[in-house]
Amino acid sequence: MKKCIFLLISLLFLINCSNENTQTKKKMRTEVLITTNKIVSKRINLQIDTLLTLEGDNQDDNPFALLPSKLIFFDNNNFFYFFDKQEYKIRKYNFKGDLILKFGSRGNGPGEYVNPSEFFILNNIVHIYDSALKRIVRFDNQGNFVDFKKIENKMLSKVKKISNDRILCYLTNVSMEEGKIYLNFNLSLINDKLEILNSYKNNRASIDPGVPLNPLDMPISPYTGDLNNVYSALKSTSRLKIDVFNLENNELKQVIQRNYTKSKYTDNELKKINKHFRDIMKSKNADVHLDAKKSYKDAIQDIHLDKYGNLLVSTSVNGKKRYDVYNKGVLQGYLNNIPTGDYSKIQFDENYLIIFDENNTIKICYYRYSN
Repeated sequence: MKKCIFLLISLLFLINCSNENTQTKKKMRTEVLITTNKIVSKRINLQIDTLLTLEGDNQDDNPFALLPSKLIFFDNNNFFYFFDKQEYKIRKYNFKGDLILKFGSRGNGPGEYVNPSEFFILNNIVHIYDSALKRIVRFDNQGNFVDFKKIENKMLSKVKKISNDRILCYLTNVSMEEGKIYLNFNLSLINDKLEILNSYKNNRASIDPGVPLNPLDMPISPYTGDLNNVYSALKSTSRLKIDVFNLENNELKQVIQRNYTKSKYTDNELKKINKHFRDIMKSKNADVHLDAKKSYKDAIQDIHLDKYGNLLVSTSVNGKKRYDVYNKGVLQGYLNNIPTGDYSKIQFDENYLIIFDENNTIKICYYRYSN
């Protein structure tokens, strides 16, 4: 059962304003800044210049169908990497779109992995997390195998790089208390030695082996971070709230919130979600019974930081996804020209915006705000 639960977790991650816009903005006795926003209808345009497009398709054997987290990572020399699930290899590209090399393979020997569920780059070393063997396989940026790093009793997921030597991620473990099984999700800061430097938020969920697992009910909150702060969203269908922690001492600094009207799932949306997860389980030969069901969508579906320090929050308005823009906790408006399909996804990485559309096409872009 534990093996199935860990496999499920690895697959769940597929998935300038005036004061009148702020209702309350005050310091509490604990010195936590509470910023409560009204809804702002201002459209904000993002000027996007595409540098490179990698064309994919929507077939299961598409080599551009990335890891569940759908992340591209850059090394210090401006090459970028992603995982090819068809060949089980890491692909390295330059900005002309030329494939420089491929490396890694399926197996349990040196430079091999069984179930690669995350990857990231620290100090030009490529890290592949193998959730089946509970270890990280490391390569240099020329594709040469370096070593293994074991991760005992924890699973690493939803990785976000914040510097050349540190990442934020969820560390998940399974525990048993009074005959009940619990999943514990700890949002943590880790260095390039894989040492835990800090933890910011702990969530847990009980699991009943006799009841189908509901991937929409897992307490995995969207988050992002930079060299100063960690932004962690509340997982809720009725409240839009983000806690801002100090990166170094994990103290709560600010709470960002606004009024939110619940957005209901349609039957067709739930059918698509169930098919999506079941197809993944089938491809992994995993005997896990899933039943994705939920009346309302989470208020916050994802959060990002852009290169200007703005916080971009993916939410639902009138049943449709959009990205709200916050600066220092104050809502400025919403992005007018970002893909908002059910399976589209964006990623901000230093100076670049990466767009994954619903046909698995990848665009790497420069971006700036325009009036």
